Amino acid sequence: MPLPSSFFEPFDTTYSRVTERMRAYGATLPAAEQRWLTSLIDGFMIQRNRWTTAPEIAPYLDSCARLRWRFLRLIASAYLHVSYDLPRVIANHWNFDPPRVTEERTELIFFDLSNVFPEILETVAVNYTVSGWPSIVAKWFVPKGAVKAAAHWVLLLRASAWIHARRLYLSKPQQRHYREKKMLEAITAAVADVSNLRPWSAGLLFPPNLARAVAWPSLPDVLVHLDRAWVGSAAAASLLMGAAIWRGRHQAEMQRFVDELGRRVYDYVNAAIFDPEGLSNYLRKRAPGHIDTPRGTRAD
Repeated sequence: MPLPSSFFEPFDTTYSRVTERMRAYGATLPAAEQRWLTSLIDGFMIQRNRWTTAPEIAPYLDSCARLRWRFLRLIASAYLHVSYDLPRVIANHWNFDPPRVTEERTELIFFDLSNVFPEILETVAVNYTVSGWPSIVAKWFVPKGAVKAAAHWVLLLRASAWIHARRLYLSKPQQRHYREKKMLEAITAAVADVSNLRPWSAGLLFPPNLARAVAWPSLPDVLVHLDRAWVGSAAAASLLMGAAIWRGRHQAEMQRFVDELGRRVYDYVNAAIFDPEGLSNYLRKRAPGHIDTPRGTRAD
């Protein structure tokens, strides 16, 4: 079942701001270098627009369908974009207009923009389109630990994208196609493996059978059914206390999820690039139940 367009709103909202910053930066460059950067920006957008129509991406999106929170959907989309779209587009434009645009200059430009996404991520995390209803109470509910974890992995994944792009560029066409196929397989496996780890609760993921997923009632929905004012006040106090406890656990859980997903995407895609023939064996060894899990968790 195709994901609704609302699934991608958090990423699209964030990436539109990233694109604005990139274009503004490009305007400061010499004409030839600006054309190179513009070609990347346009290529990135073309790849983003293919997500819902490219059949090869469907398995990844299916693996993301259980993500309950807008912020997690943003991160899953960002990891796909940085680890899969970026290296392929960069490889397409690796040898761009020599000698006016050198590899040394393109590398400098690319890495000079490294902090754009992490900086914008921090500013949009309180945006309703990005974080959903928790942004209504802004800083109290914003998953700061998850934001920092995501920024950390995006920086690493982006740096790897440059290395991976060079490997794709140097590959023969058939080898490149095979590597790209394995890259997407690796990213899909990372999401599926992390989703199957414990103890991810219903607070993060919908159950596997989405038709049986039930939305949690909001505080106003609960209180509207209370008949007496004093009962409502006591219940509200209890619910607020419970919300504070839930907030702490939820934020810690979300941070672990974002961190674990970033780590696996990083590891899996590196394996796909440098040893695509051995990827399947690598994934079997790294699957839940065959790896060390974070302290206090267990793999089922």
